[in-house]
Amino acid sequence: MKENIFETIKKIDDNGKEYWSSRELGEVLEYSDYRKFLTVVNKAKIACENNGVSGGF
Repeated sequence: MKENIFETIKKIDDNGKEYWSSRELGEVLEYSDYRKFLTVVNKAKIACENNGVSGGF
């Protein structure tokens, strides 16, 4: 079975929490310009905050 691309770039911190590098995510999602990807990430963070979701950004 082929491994999910997101699993291949996943990182795990010292406490066992999973996380992903935004630069690697941008590449996987085929953003040619990292700044454009950051715009999307920032909009998502604002949407989460506006909906009472905290996420350790």
